[in-house]
Amino acid sequence: MDSSIEQISKDALVVSTMVSLAKAGDFLQTVEWNLDGLKRSGAERFVQSFGGGGQLKSRNARSILKSHLKRFEIDMSQMLRFSVVVAVYTLFESRVRSFIDDFNRTCPGKPNFDKFEKTNGHNGFVLIFRRWLEEKPNSVTIKYPRIWSRLDDFRHIRNCIAHANGELSLVKDKNKQKLKDAIRRSRNVRFEGSTLALETKYPFQVLERVDVFFQLLFSEAGYRIDCPPGYSKAMSKHFAGFEKEMMERMADYYREKTL
Repeated sequence: MDSSIEQISKDALVVSTMVSLAKAGDFLQTVEWNLDGLKRSGAERFVQSFGGGGQLKSRNARSILKSHLKRFEIDMSQMLRFSVVVAVYTLFESRVRSFIDDFNRTCPGKPNFDKFEKTNGHNGFVLIFRRWLEEKPNSVTIKYPRIWSRLDDFRHIRNCIAHANGELSLVKDKNKQKLKDAIRRSRNVRFEGSTLALETKYPFQVLERVDVFFQLLFSEAGYRIDCPPGYSKAMSKHFAGFEKEMMERMADYYREKTL
């Protein structure tokens, strides 16, 4: 592959990955903010209608307000966070597979990933990818190895949500201890009884971890990346919706340099 075209391919993968993460961060922040606003405005209107001096007068009114708060603080919030965690993991895995395809085109010689995955399937996608990445030739080693175990913990928590709706009793027996260990090592996530509960910070936390992972991956694999962790989310509103234009301008730039 021509070196200039190869570089465009690499840069395009970096930008599209960072843009995708930026969009996820923008969505999460916007929806969490709006959910909290709806909860507050609804509670304020209820108190104004059924109370005096900021206080509700009847037990029935207080019970209805409690149900309103539960609807937003527990029911809708958990549904949102469950959805985001599943979406972020799906984004993580799909962008890793895009990286694998691009890396194989520009640095051929590594084992076929599909066959490698089938052979090592019992390890889970995160650790399979790590083994493949570190295989020779063209071995790539991420210098902060702890991030692999954190991403694998994220995978176990995502699987609990995707396959068991957050219910420990529905998780396969062979996976229960791994899930419990993953939750023990993670912050802002716990079991309430036998049901998984995610705090507001957890989806942001895993999104930031995935962001950092890709920046480490691209850097160690020889891709150009200059933005620090968190940059992509901070710039989300500037990136979102302009990916095609950015790719075209990048291609024009390299075309001019090679003429």
